[in-house]
Amino acid sequence: MCIDFDNEKMVDNPDYPHRSKNKKMKVKDISLSLEEAKDKFKDQAAFIYTSFNHTPEHPKFRVVFVFENVVTNHHDIDATLEHYKRM
Repeated sequence: MCIDFDNEKMVDNPDYPHRSKNKKMKVKDISLSLEEAKDKFKDQAAFIYTSFNHTPEHPKFRVVFVFENVVTNHHDIDATLEHYKRM
């Protein structure tokens, strides 16, 4: 399982509808740095890697977990994601 940390959030676009056709826009919202993620998931993650758009000022990365069993039930997947998000 892979959790994507883009460190962004969607907000109302102040330019809509006059100068933009998009009601929402992404803005930087650093909720977890790469170093914090390395420390937080050091005992659970198989590995962590940065995405192509990662910069030191706007960290974007993925945390990869490996499980002993295949998880196919969407309720189990959602519960697992929520567990790691609360950590």
